[in-house]
Amino acid sequence: MRMVVLGAIAVVGIGAARAASPSPGPDWSADRFLLGTWVCDLARSGHPTAHERARYSLGLADRWLKLTYTKTSGEPGVAMLTTDAYESFDSQLKKWVYVSMDSDGGYGMAYSEGWKGATKIYGPQAAEKRQWRLVTTRVSEREFTEEVDLATADGQWRRSSSLRCRKSG
Repeated sequence: MRMVVLGAIAVVGIGAARAASPSPGPDWSADRFLLGTWVCDLARSGHPTAHERARYSLGLADRWLKLTYTKTSGEPGVAMLTTDAYESFDSQLKKWVYVSMDSDGGYGMAYSEGWKGATKIYGPQAAEKRQWRLVTTRVSEREFTEEVDLATADGQWRRSSSLRCRKSG
């Protein structure tokens, strides 16, 4: 019983400490251009062009950048896929963390060091067996691209897909 009481006190104490001194939220200044609605074209070798409609907003007390997008395949008989994703800065890891879940039951995490000029590169944890990278490039306030590359056995990168998005409205 003593352990239960001590555990409850610890949880309450941690909650009170968090409520008394919340950490500052992430710096969204480089990401603000993303807020709003986007229309995107997705090109993949051997597939017709797919289309996405994406909406970026700040959520959860402005501590997370929320992305909801729906992909419509150019292939007959392929159902629409909806994805919800969140991104925030992890002050312990000193990295941006991206978490996504989709309507097919898929999910994933990616990490980034942040914007370096007009580019932000995401990838898996270093220990992940399958290495890949997603390179986001800010073309303008109203356009960005994403390129997904897969690592090859000889240490090179092979382009898997290209996404071009334009702000709508």
